[in-house]
Amino acid sequence: LTTGPGDVLIFFDFACLPQIGQDSKGELIPRTEAETMLFQEALPSMGALYAMYPILVIPEVTPDVHPYFSSGWCYSEFCTGMLAKKLSQYSSSAVDRYQDWMKEQGADHCEIINQLAFGLLDERSVGKFKELFDKDFANKKFFNEGDRKIVDGIVNGYLTKRLLEDAVRAQNEADVRKYVEQLRADGQIDALSDPLDEYLDTALHQAACLPSADITKVLLEAARASRCIAPAMPCPSLANPSSNPAQP
Repeated sequence: LTTGPGDVLIFFDFACLPQIGQDSKGELIPRTEAETMLFQEALPSMGALYAMYPILVIPEVTPDVHPYFSSGWCYSEFCTGMLAKKLSQYSSSAVDRYQDWMKEQGADHCEIINQLAFGLLDERSVGKFKELFDKDFANKKFFNEGDRKIVDGIVNGYLTKRLLEDAVRAQNEADVRKYVEQLRADGQIDALSDPLDEYLDTALHQAACLPSADITKVLLEAARASRCIAPAMPCPSLANPSSNPAQP
């Protein structure tokens, strides 16, 4: 906290949303109708913080709870940061710990973890990640089992956004079109307006800073059709890569 170049955001996500409680007898206290509406409205946006800023993963837990990588929601947030490539600056050691954890569980394709966190994805690596994720995710622990489906959707949504971003950076127009259509088919086309970094750059902003005008047009038309055009702003992370150490 004392060595960083700028402000530090400390965010307690659990306390920021209405939670299902528990009384002194161990009985669950459900959310009220108003709390449920607020929870459902805010939840899809909570993960944006893990996809915008370099994040520090602190996996240490007290002895009386299950390990960090066993928790469904912790795993969701870790995967979000990994797919958004926000772990390199402060949490490369957490990536190594996760890789060791997966090896201990007997998982295959553990070599894909570093590619997820730091490299570019392709169809082959996506298949390996999905196999790795599905096998590991089945054993994650949730206080509310209904959250399992929500987390599955969150991680798969960020996977598609990561593939779109990688396709923009690789200037692969065919893949950009494919992943835009996938977002539309999944009902997540509004994700085109989601910021990808601390500069609030969207995929469209990033495309506009790169050579292919056709890719920029594809994203602009998709954003216009879904009415999710982001405000105009510079993209210093691409114009000046040294200004953003988290970028590959």
